[in-house]
Amino acid sequence: MQLLTGYAFRLGAILILILSLSSQAIEPKNLLGFGSGSTEILARQNAFQDLASQIEIEVKSTVIAKQNFSEGQGRESYSASIQAELATSIDLPLLGVSVNVSGNNKDGYRAQATLNSVSSLPIYLSRIEELSKKLRQGLDKVRSVYETSNEEPFLLTLQSDQLQLEKYRKVTQALGIEVQIDWQAQLGALQARLLAISERIDSLDKAAEALSKDISVSSIYVYPPSAPGSAEVTNFAALICDTLRSKLKVVNDPEKADYVYRGHYTFVDDGLFLNYALSKKDGQVVQTSIARVLPQAYRGIQIEPQTSDIETLIQQGFVRSGDFRIEATSSLGKRDLLFRAGQEIELLIKMNRPGYFYAVEHISMASHSVSLLLELEPDAINKRRFVGYVNADDVNKWISIGKFVVKSPFGIERLQFIASAQDLVDKLPEAKWREEDGNFVIGNSIADNIAQVQTRGLGNQRRQNNPSQNAGPRAVEYFLTFTTMKD
Repeated sequence: MQLLTGYAFRLGAILILILSLSSQAIEPKNLLGFGSGSTEILARQNAFQDLASQIEIEVKSTVIAKQNFSEGQGRESYSASIQAELATSIDLPLLGVSVNVSGNNKDGYRAQATLNSVSSLPIYLSRIEELSKKLRQGLDKVRSVYETSNEEPFLLTLQSDQLQLEKYRKVTQALGIEVQIDWQAQLGALQARLLAISERIDSLDKAAEALSKDISVSSIYVYPPSAPGSAEVTNFAALICDTLRSKLKVVNDPEKADYVYRGHYTFVDDGLFLNYALSKKDGQVVQTSIARVLPQAYRGIQIEPQTSDIETLIQQGFVRSGDFRIEATSSLGKRDLLFRAGQEIELLIKMNRPGYFYAVEHISMASHSVSLLLELEPDAINKRRFVGYVNADDVNKWISIGKFVVKSPFGIERLQFIASAQDLVDKLPEAKWREEDGNFVIGNSIADNIAQVQTRGLGNQRRQNNPSQNAGPRAVEYFLTFTTMKD
């Protein structure tokens, strides 16, 4: 097989760098997704979803590995810088994917989706070059619309193209190619200019109006905007999401949506700056919208995440999934999750190889916090009740670990999963039975409990700085974060 060594070349206005952590050659890369279903179409869809998820994991691990976190850098800036990078790592476009399907109507179908660097990279690089040229021409015309009524819509169009370009770049990054743009600083100035010219808005209703104007499509799933440095859904994010939903043609299930509307907000001198992007399910950006919100619009409403320190701990401990992985999701997906009282949630896990797993639920509430070791096999005895097992027949399938109805206490919940090819029964964290509510409680702070689970379940792997030294992790972890509210 021909190997690609580390080098750089120029394609028009962009500089292409083949990523290499050492002087060793890099092989052409395959990223795989697996899916199963009762029909061939369903199996294909699930394989595409799995492939997209694996690319996001690959990108996330690369982004976090690149962060030069040290004691001299504050936790807040660390988390915020990661969040900014990961904002463009969701709903990624998959181009040049090949799919193989096997099975029949009786036994069901299995599909494998493959994104191959040799066949797909030329497609992505062509799209990047095309968008790069378009953006370059747009930047040259900025002065012609300066301080006119056309400036904001013109800049928003450029921002949409920039977001699409970043999505393409994230996929090429996962395939081992770093794309650098000579005039990236000029693109960065777009945000500053949009912030400067955007109208100051004094109510959440007006903010939702600004974010929903000119959107005429239907079948949209709206997510709450992510807060700086956290996966937590704040009260402000929940209110904006609800108000937005009242002004758009929405659906209640992301699986039934044709479009997704995701956003994030940042703190600025005189309030908050909201940024949303409307995308098709295939990762193509349709448009972006902004709103600059003054403090009087959210007075008395929680805007800052309550648990950003825990989020930083999670990011620092992130382990690349590698050849062995576990994932978790809910009936409404895995990101920007907000559940209301009375709503039913189903939780599911998937592993790509046979193995064992256990789960710890970390709940942060206004008055206190608690960590619970979850019973996965209630009919088993002793410690076996806490350890699940995925057999060969259930590999690469979503497996339900239970349904529950949201009720008090409400707060931010983080499900921490540990999985291993080896039995984990002796790796469980220490937990004590609490008779009043029937839970098994781990008795320290959440930060200490997360660290204990990582230490016992992962050993020294989470501190390994050179992934090439690992023959493949014996255990991996995954976090699913969601927020529950009374109303």
